[in-house]
Amino acid sequence: MLGDGYLVREELAAATNGDCAVMTLIVSTLAVAVAAFCVWLTVRIVNRKERWAKWTLAAAVGMPVLYVASFGPASWIYWQKWCPQTAHFSIGIFYAPAQWLLDEGPRPVRVALTWYCCQFNGPDDPRLRLRLIRSAEEGTASSYRAAQD
Repeated sequence: MLGDGYLVREELAAATNGDCAVMTLIVSTLAVAVAAFCVWLTVRIVNRKERWAKWTLAAAVGMPVLYVASFGPASWIYWQKWCPQTAHFSIGIFYAPAQWLLDEGPRPVRVALTWYCCQFNGPDDPRLRLRLIRSAEEGTASSYRAAQD
């Protein structure tokens, strides 16, 4: 996961024959559809006070939060010796968006995800320690302090 993100992306690119333009269009369309759905649900909640709409909105907002929250424990499972190879592949595919954020996202997001993964893998994990040091070299003082500990 943390070290094999590029391998997973190469496998995904090979599976899609490098058709990234179509995938970008699909993801953008889905993002707009999700935003429109959340606005529609909010209007439904405010105007009609329907209970099912409240639960649906809670699920729509809660699922991404749970996805990000499960990234740290998944990275811990990924690096355990007892983790089977099929689980490595499944975890790598499922968390490919989070891995992309960890590799190429905005610096505050990278630092936060690295810190969060360190909470599960331990600060002595060389893969994460190297990420913290790189973030420190980019100028983030808090990550520099974390890398020095």
